[in-house]
Amino acid sequence: MTAQDTVSDTAVKQEPIAIAEGKTKQISPTLTERNSPIVQSVADAIHEVLARDPDFVVSPGTYDQKHIDRIGRLKDCIAYGPGILDLAHQPDEYVGIEDLVASAQVMARAAHALLSAGT
Repeated sequence: MTAQDTVSDTAVKQEPIAIAEGKTKQISPTLTERNSPIVQSVADAIHEVLARDPDFVVSPGTYDQKHIDRIGRLKDCIAYGPGILDLAHQPDEYVGIEDLVASAQVMARAAHALLSAGT
Protein backbone atom coordinates (compact mmCIF):
# COMPACT_ATOMS: atom_id res chain seq x y z
CA MET A 1 0.00 0.00 0.00
CA THR A 2 1.33 3.42 -0.93
CA ALA A 3 1.12 6.60 1.10
CA GLN A 4 -1.56 7.92 -1.25
CA ASP A 5 -3.63 4.75 -0.72
CA THR A 6 -3.37 5.21 3.04
CA VAL A 7 -4.49 8.83 2.88
CA SER A 8 -7.37 7.90 0.55
CA ASP A 9 -8.39 4.87 2.65
CA THR A 10 -8.36 6.91 5.85
CA ALA A 11 -10.87 9.35 4.37
CA VAL A 12 -9.07 12.29 5.93
CA LYS A 13 -11.31 15.33 5.95
CA GLN A 14 -9.77 18.70 6.58
CA GLU A 15 -11.68 21.79 7.53
CA PRO A 16 -10.59 25.01 5.82
CA ILE A 17 -8.34 27.20 7.96
CA ALA A 18 -9.62 30.73 8.60
CA ILE A 19 -7.04 33.40 7.79
CA ALA A 20 -6.94 37.20 7.63
CA GLU A 21 -9.77 39.14 6.02
CA GLY A 22 -12.21 36.21 6.15
CA LYS A 23 -10.43 34.21 3.44
CA THR A 24 -9.96 30.49 3.90
CA LYS A 25 -7.27 28.14 2.76
CA GLN A 26 -7.22 24.36 2.64
CA ILE A 27 -3.90 22.53 2.74
CA SER A 28 -3.71 18.89 1.67
CA PRO A 29 -2.30 16.29 4.05
CA THR A 30 1.01 14.55 3.43
CA LEU A 31 2.34 11.10 4.28
CA THR A 32 5.88 9.72 4.16
CA GLU A 33 6.33 6.13 2.96
CA ARG A 34 7.37 3.60 5.63
CA ASN A 35 10.35 2.48 3.57
CA SER A 36 11.85 6.00 3.40
CA PRO A 37 15.25 6.55 5.04
CA ILE A 38 13.86 8.88 7.74
CA VAL A 39 11.11 6.46 8.77
CA GLN A 40 13.51 3.51 8.82
CA SER A 41 16.17 5.42 10.78
CA VAL A 42 13.70 6.58 13.42
CA ALA A 43 12.11 3.11 13.63
CA ASP A 44 15.55 1.52 14.11
CA ALA A 45 16.43 4.10 16.77
CA ILE A 46 13.16 3.40 18.60
CA HIS A 47 14.07 -0.31 18.61
CA GLU A 48 17.53 0.50 20.00
CA VAL A 49 16.46 3.01 22.67
CA LEU A 50 13.01 1.83 23.70
CA ALA A 51 13.30 -1.88 22.83
CA ARG A 52 9.88 -1.93 21.16
CA ASP A 53 8.25 -1.56 17.78
CA PRO A 54 7.32 1.98 16.73
CA ASP A 55 3.71 3.06 16.31
CA PHE A 56 2.83 4.44 12.89
CA VAL A 57 -0.15 6.78 12.87
CA VAL A 58 -1.89 9.13 10.52
CA SER A 59 -2.54 12.23 12.57
CA PRO A 60 -5.52 14.51 12.04
CA GLY A 61 -3.50 17.36 13.57
CA THR A 62 -1.85 20.32 11.93
CA TYR A 63 1.80 19.31 12.07
CA ASP A 64 4.28 21.38 10.09
CA GLN A 65 5.43 18.56 7.78
CA LYS A 66 2.72 19.36 5.22
CA HIS A 67 4.17 22.88 4.96
CA ILE A 68 7.73 21.55 4.75
CA ASP A 69 6.58 19.25 1.96
CA ARG A 70 4.52 21.90 0.14
CA ILE A 71 6.79 24.94 0.53
CA GLY A 72 10.22 23.44 1.18
CA ARG A 73 9.77 20.50 -1.22
CA LEU A 74 11.19 18.08 1.37
CA LYS A 75 9.00 15.05 0.75
CA ASP A 76 10.29 12.69 3.45
CA CYS A 77 9.20 14.39 6.65
CA ILE A 78 7.74 12.92 9.84
CA ALA A 79 6.54 14.05 13.24
CA TYR A 80 8.15 12.35 16.22
CA GLY A 81 8.46 13.29 19.84
CA PRO A 82 7.72 12.44 23.43
CA GLY A 83 4.39 12.46 25.19
CA ILE A 84 0.94 11.01 24.87
CA LEU A 85 -0.69 12.04 21.57
CA ASP A 86 -4.15 12.34 23.15
CA LEU A 87 -2.77 14.91 25.62
CA ALA A 88 -1.04 17.05 23.01
CA HIS A 89 -2.07 20.71 23.19
CA GLN A 90 -4.56 20.03 25.98
CA PRO A 91 -4.76 22.17 29.15
CA ASP A 92 -3.12 19.43 31.26
CA GLU A 93 -0.51 18.37 28.68
CA TYR A 94 2.71 17.03 30.18
CA VAL A 95 5.78 15.03 29.17
CA GLY A 96 7.66 12.82 31.59
CA ILE A 97 11.39 13.48 31.98
CA GLU A 98 12.26 9.87 31.05
CA ASP A 99 10.14 10.17 27.88
CA LEU A 100 11.86 13.45 27.00
CA VAL A 101 15.34 11.94 27.44
CA ALA A 102 14.46 8.78 25.49
CA SER A 103 12.99 10.87 22.66
CA ALA A 104 16.18 12.94 22.45
CA GLN A 105 18.21 9.71 22.31
CA VAL A 106 16.02 8.37 19.49
CA MET A 107 16.40 11.60 17.50
CA ALA A 108 20.17 11.67 18.05
CA ARG A 109 20.58 8.06 16.90
CA ALA A 110 18.35 8.60 13.87
CA ALA A 111 20.22 11.78 12.91
CA HIS A 112 23.57 9.99 13.27
CA ALA A 113 22.38 7.10 11.09
CA LEU A 114 21.08 9.46 8.41
CA LEU A 115 24.16 11.70 8.43
CA SER A 116 26.60 8.79 8.30
CA ALA A 117 24.76 6.79 5.62
CA GLY A 118 26.96 6.15 2.63
CA THR A 119 30.17 7.24 4.31
